[in-house]
Amino acid sequence: MRTSPASPAARASRTPPPGTCPICLEEYAAGDELITFPCAHVYHAKCGTEWLRHKPNCPTCQFDVAEALKRA
Repeated sequence: MRTSPASPAARASRTPPPGTCPICLEEYAAGDELITFPCAHVYHAKCGTEWLRHKPNCPTCQFDVAEALKRA
């Protein structure tokens, strides 16, 4: 799972993807901290992290993120 520069596995996201975060439904904006799941879906870092605390799957495609992280 990739996050903004705060994480060692970071990927800088200077330009947010178009559209809205599928979890909170808010528009992405410049400067937002983003997280990319192993399935390549992008969320606000806060939204994606909180989601994974409660559910192991991507909310968009149901990819088993928890299992993928165990293998990494």
